[in-house]
Amino acid sequence: MTEATQRTSDNGVSIWLDDLSRTRIESGSLQELIKDKNVVGVTTNPSIFQKALSQVGPYDAQLKELGKVDVETAVRELTTTDVRNATDIFREIAEATDFVDGRVSIEVDPRLAHDTENTEKQAVELWEKVNRPNAMIKIPATLEGLPAITATVTKFDGMDYRSIASVPSEEDKKLRRVEEGARIPETTVRTQENLVHLYKRGRMLVASYEAIRFQRLDLFSVTLRQIGAYIGRMHLEDAIEVLRNGDGNQNAAQQYTIGTKPITGTKGTLTYDALLEFWSQFDPYTMNTMLVGSDVMLAMLKLSEFQNPNTGLNFQATGKLTTPLGAKLLRSSAVPAGTIIGLDKNYALEQICGSEGGVEYDKLIDRQLERAAITTISGFAKIFQEASHVLKVQASITSVSGFAKLFTDAAKVLKV
Repeated sequence: MTEATQRTSDNGVSIWLDDLSRTRIESGSLQELIKDKNVVGVTTNPSIFQKALSQVGPYDAQLKELGKVDVETAVRELTTTDVRNATDIFREIAEATDFVDGRVSIEVDPRLAHDTENTEKQAVELWEKVNRPNAMIKIPATLEGLPAITATVTKFDGMDYRSIASVPSEEDKKLRRVEEGARIPETTVRTQENLVHLYKRGRMLVASYEAIRFQRLDLFSVTLRQIGAYIGRMHLEDAIEVLRNGDGNQNAAQQYTIGTKPITGTKGTLTYDALLEFWSQFDPYTMNTMLVGSDVMLAMLKLSEFQNPNTGLNFQATGKLTTPLGAKLLRSSAVPAGTIIGLDKNYALEQICGSEGGVEYDKLIDRQLERAAITTISGFAKIFQEASHVLKVQASITSVSGFAKLFTDAAKVLKV
């Protein structure tokens, strides 16, 4: 044992190896790390196995035994074999620590991160395939992304971010012909005056050694994935707030109301004509995404234009609704009642990530608890103000006279 790793281990830290390969297992390297470096577990991921499987030689014999199989089946057989063999090496440590340590992980296909049913199915399949009590099935603790409404994601190391903006005039938008030798027109890009707000969100997960010992799947990963989904919803609320009211740089979305020019119709009544007129306000952009609440979603589904067989079958089969305008319709509880947010997702919104979803682990050995913290820092900025607009289906009551009339009418009804 090295002095440094022994001291770390004595302080209650479990040292796990973030690597695994057939060569490391068969050469005795893994056993040496257990003996000399206090390693008490192994964690793996697809990139680790990609590196391992690129080695020539170690996997040839098993590939020959498998014969003609598809690539995914071959990878699954090779990786589960490595994990099974590694768990046998760590079995003694697992039993000595009541299975808190001595585990070897294998990860569910990250492409299934947003497919709950197939994630659970594959997790069980991996558990049964490895067939060892000290195997750990990792389920990615993913944050729900915002690909449907963000044009770009900017990585930023800090909390004070100043976005850039280009505000072309109507003349700038016209790319006129440039004669030979003539000066090429300019479009100015500048930094915004106000900083974009980045917010930190997180949650601590605490589990007892007993809870971890008797689990079949990776308890932390399953729960952290759920927490990640909650954080993703909060990010969506932040994004919707910026789309509506701007990022503090006087770039709130233009708001239209049904029954007020240029949107015709009766206030409080959603019609297909109103949607078409709203759609026409986006030139030169394209309204390819619409965010609505449950009330507006229901009103849209009742429109005759949304009740054609193809739209209905697609909605029943996938739960996703594409409008006759070609815009993707997304429902969110963060959208105020009676409101439609339309945007061109390619130009409207920038997501700034101060840090990606990070997960940190530690142990409280005096209380036999294992903890994991997931945190993320993120914010949003407007790119082009005109790439997002708001349509109010129902006009909100904001004036004192409006409230007075409401209560006067109510009083009349009560008298009757």
